[in-house]
Amino acid sequence: MTLTQSQNAIKAALFNQSFNHLIMATIGTIILMPKSITLSDFTPCDGRQLDVSREGLLFAVFGTEFGGDGRTFNLPNLPDKFGFHHLICIKGNFSKGVNYNVDFDDDNWIGRIVPFDEDTIPNGWALCDGTTHPETDNPMLAKVLGAYSVVNKAGRFYDIPNTGSERYIICVKGEYPS
Repeated sequence: MTLTQSQNAIKAALFNQSFNHLIMATIGTIILMPKSITLSDFTPCDGRQLDVSREGLLFAVFGTEFGGDGRTFNLPNLPDKFGFHHLICIKGNFSKGVNYNVDFDDDNWIGRIVPFDEDTIPNGWALCDGTTHPETDNPMLAKVLGAYSVVNKAGRFYDIPNTGSERYIICVKGEYPS
């Protein structure tokens, strides 16, 4: 594979973010979540080597795209972005191929961020623009983000991540990640 094909595979995986009503992801789905969050069916995209005999479905999605010899394979090694970490689904629904759709109407995890290039932000989501909000506006999101930018007599405040010129949105209403 060429570098461009590898980059396209990573890009495809980053956009493979559809969830069903039970919030069960598809094996190989890569999501961005706050570093304070770990999910039982996900593992960090840290380039680790896995055994094909134990993770055969995940191998069927990526093969040796990111390394390995066919008996082993490597996960993508994706750096943190905006203070969030990349997690890859290792247990869930299996589908060979890539789904580029995000279903904003289905249940989503609070704190999940996704790329977004539409004009109208869906209900339950907010633009990642670095704005500061009081904890009382959304205590669950404040807990997921895990850090307060301001604590004073008026209360505790948290910041929505700022993704700069890259347009991302964050789920502000949904299921608490577990």
